[in-house]
Amino acid sequence: MKVTIIDDISRFRELRETWNDIHAKDPDATVFDSWAWLHGWLESTPRKWLVLGVQHHDSLQCAQANHVHGVSTQIASEPYVGFMAFSARKHESNTILSMGGHPHVDHTGFVCLPEYVDQAIPALAVFMREQLQWDTLLLRHVYDPRLDLFLNHLSSKRISIQEEKGTSCPYIPLPETWDQYFNTYLGSSTRKGLRNDLNKIRRLEGFHVTEIQNGDAESHIDTLLKLWQARWGLESDDLYMGFRLEEVLNIKRSFLRSCFEENRLWLKILWDGKTPIAGGAAFLDARKTNFCILKLAVNYQYAQYSPGNIWCLYAIQYAIEEGYTICDFGKGTEKYKFSLGCEERFNRNVVIRRIGLIRRLRSRLQIEARIESAKRFLNMVS
Repeated sequence: MKVTIIDDISRFRELRETWNDIHAKDPDATVFDSWAWLHGWLESTPRKWLVLGVQHHDSLQCAQANHVHGVSTQIASEPYVGFMAFSARKHESNTILSMGGHPHVDHTGFVCLPEYVDQAIPALAVFMREQLQWDTLLLRHVYDPRLDLFLNHLSSKRISIQEEKGTSCPYIPLPETWDQYFNTYLGSSTRKGLRNDLNKIRRLEGFHVTEIQNGDAESHIDTLLKLWQARWGLESDDLYMGFRLEEVLNIKRSFLRSCFEENRLWLKILWDGKTPIAGGAAFLDARKTNFCILKLAVNYQYAQYSPGNIWCLYAIQYAIEEGYTICDFGKGTEKYKFSLGCEERFNRNVVIRRIGLIRRLRSRLQIEARIESAKRFLNMVS
């Protein structure tokens, strides 16, 4: 196995077909490891990024052998069999690597052809340990059973691996029919409340629903992002998750646009006349029958109608009728998710540090403690 670094957006674009093929065949790859989502993030993130690609040697060796025997005059390129994306940032003198898309993702993991997992994942780990320069590696929100294989091969005497509390990511295992969902997944009081809210909102004179289409994609995306910004009361100079608001909006707009261009985005807005009531977007992974909610925002001037729950009903009904078996609600333990029938599952969070960094931190703390002790002593004798 050969691991290469891809850190140019044009090279990443060239991988589209290969990446999509591997992602479709990988049962453990998530929405946020898809080419469509990552392309949007890579185009817009202000942080440095890199993608590690794992290539297999056999086809190259076979082609060379055939050439020697006069069978072929063309040497095949080494095919990619797996990928892993990262972002990089500096904190003081330390280099910190995070999984690609963090902190804007709900799940992270690997992309790998199943038949090469036992070779490609260890190759990624060894390359990370031996070839890349970093002090801290943050593996946040990992939803991938191959994580242990990666950690086992990353481990060494010079590396500290610490697992932290997992992140709750509720989901609904969808039934075959809408009636089955509504009548068996929801409690009687929830069903009654949702019917009442739906009837109330439909009685609004200007109530209507729109869905993103070619020709109005930008306006739908802008409406959703304005709803989201207003929901959190964010101003232009505010920081959000360590990013300036403008950067956050650029990232969100970029990955929503990229997913739409790849026919992977479902986005619906509920309106009262020209006023948006609620809006949300979901990533469509038909091959894995996964309907993953990327963003949900509501206008709280209409809170009496429970617009977020009503939007979710539209989303869940669409997902069931289109044959999806999972409705993924992403990170967070908001009560409404469980009232709608969600079950709980957890992603894993692992912090990895090189021992040299730990020693430097301990040394710095010891020096600071000695300075403070000396200051206290001087204050006592002065």
